Amino acid sequence: MEAMMKAFDAEPRACNPMFLINAKDCVNLPVVFSKEVFGKCGGHGKHGPKKDRRRKTRDAGSEGGPGSSEEGKDRSKGCDSLCVAQCALNITNHLDANGNINFEAIKASYAQQTANSPEWAKIAEDAITACMDNVTNQPPIYANASANNTQKCSDKPIRFITCIQRQFVLNAPPGEQVATTPSGQPNPGPPLPTCEERKTKLQNCDPNFIIQMPKGKNGKLQKGPKGRRNGDKLKGKKGRKLN
Repeated sequence: MEAMMKAFDAEPRACNPMFLINAKDCVNLPVVFSKEVFGKCGGHGKHGPKKDRRRKTRDAGSEGGPGSSEEGKDRSKGCDSLCVAQCALNITNHLDANGNINFEAIKASYAQQTANSPEWAKIAEDAITACMDNVTNQPPIYANASANNTQKCSDKPIRFITCIQRQFVLNAPPGEQVATTPSGQPNPGPPLPTCEERKTKLQNCDPNFIIQMPKGKNGKLQKGPKGRRNGDKLKGKKGRKLN
């Protein structure tokens, strides 16, 4: 998680997915793809403690388990951002029989979510049109030029969800911007970016730009020896730091 956040911070072209998953912290926007949905798909939504998340992932593909059939298949691909987004569309019934984005279903879902707000209904309609055109006619841009030949999942779901959430945050009516500082500030730890800081980053990022974290042979994110983080010093047998 820490490595992923550092990678996005270091690449201004990439839209930080945590700003978009947690967009509700800063904007009272219509929600179709919630944090709970991303959590079920292996993302980083708040869906229970690590021990419980490991159990859910373990049971994801078991017969009758919470992630059986197609949901389990999506989870089994790990926490790859492309597969998480594809899973999110899948379990919310926004993919068609061929696995393509069902834009009509998405339009219907957002129409239901914005039925009591003509202002949001217009924003959602424009965002869906713009983002549908984007994923249909624009290619993805990979941070690693060779990554587009190694993907297990389509790039279109992540680009569409990134695009539409970004449009909502940037075009939200002033009265729907609910906070200047996100709730749930970590303690201890560095403070989360303010809503204004998040908005500035989203204004400058490209929803077509995709960062793929390096993975090891088992498909998991690479770590240093025994989980050692970059910058940590090695220790001797008695815990003494080695220079």
